[in-house]
Formats: sequence, structure tokens, C-alpha cells
Amino acid sequence: MGHSRGNKNGVDQMRTLINNKGMTLIEVMVGFGILGAVFLVIISGTNFINDKKTEQSMSYSSEVIISSLIESIRANIYREKIDPTPNLFLDLKSIEDVKNQLHLCWTKDGYYLRGNQDCPGRMGYSISTLGTGASTFRGLYKVIVRVTHETLFPNRIKQYEFIVKDP
Repeated sequence: MGHSRGNKNGVDQMRTLINNKGMTLIEVMVGFGILGAVFLVIISGTNFINDKKTEQSMSYSSEVIISSLIESIRANIYREKIDPTPNLFLDLKSIEDVKNQLHLCWTKDGYYLRGNQDCPGRMGYSISTLGTGASTFRGLYKVIVRVTHETLFPNRIKQYEFIVKDP
């Protein structure tokens, strides 16, 4: 009897192994769900990194373009129009009023006159003689550059001020 009983346990163990060979449909669906979630996280992370990389690249190119404009003004100050009323440019506070006065369009490739087209990035500047009150400093000019960009710094105006000496 002991011998047949041992056989029966062996058969039961064999049946259990045969029944546990494959995966159930629920296990397969859970596995695909987990795999899909992992892929979604990887794709979202990659998109986030690419967006940040593009934003950083645009930010860097904007600084290069602004520096280029400033150097162009500095090198050609004698050709520039001196603004007798710079406060009209500076007193504008609303973003829309400022944007309408910025006549340069800038993209990652450079800047150009805006014309009638709408640009995400705009720049403008005012050049006035440097002075305080009624006295002015001969050959020195105050340059104020204003910049807006819908993506890099939405609803904000960046302002750069520097002094240029007549050559």
C-alpha cells in the first residue's frame, strides 16, 4: 500500500507540473500592461529631455543673437539714429504695446526687420545721448535693448542696457 500511495503522489506532482507549464491570459495581459507602462515612461522621458534641450538651445541662441545686435550697434554707432525722446520707448509697460514697438524679428538663425509678419521673438532698441539732467557726456550713448519671446519668456520683457563710446 505504501508503494501505491507514493505513486499517486508522484502522479499528482506530474499533473501539477503539466498544468503550470503555460501562463494564463490574465498573466499575459498584466505583463503587456506593465511593459506598455514602461515604454510610455521611456517615451515621455525622452520627449521631456528633447523639449528641454530645444528650449536650452533656443535660449543660448537668443543670447548669441542679442550679443550680435549689441556688437553691431557698438561697431556702427555713428550710423545709428539717436532717439531724442527715449522715454517714449521706455515708458511702454504693457507687453502688447512693447511688442508693437519692437521692429526686429528674431529666430534661432538671426534677426531681421519684422515688417508685417508676426514673430515669436521680437527685439528693439533705443539710443540716446548719455547724460544727467541738462548735461550730456559728449561721445557717450546709452543703448537700451528690449526683447520679448512667446516661448522662452512668455508675457515678459527683457531689457539690456549698455553704454557705447563714439569711435
